[in-house]
Amino acid sequence: MVTYTQINLSPDELKGIISQSLKEHLSTIPTATRQTPKELLTVKELATILKKTTKTIYLWKDENKIPYIQTDKAILFDYDEVMKTLKNWKGLNYGKGDL
Repeated sequence: MVTYTQINLSPDELKGIISQSLKEHLSTIPTATRQTPKELLTVKELATILKKTTKTIYLWKDENKIPYIQTDKAILFDYDEVMKTLKNWKGLNYGKGDL
């Protein structure tokens, strides 16, 4: 048999409980194994990093040469995924020193 208890909490109290619980949980995970959220880049940001034009980035996207995320309002790129793809292209040498 399941017993339910009703507790009345304000939104701020609930946020505090959740926040504290997350802090406690995260403190048990070794820092080296935690993953940071991926930063997504815009067309312009990716073009700047790769030292290419935005036209080239759009062309690569349209030809499905690089992975991208299409939202209602933006085209975004996961830098790590784009770099993996570029490194696999034959004839291209996009190493750490190239960018």
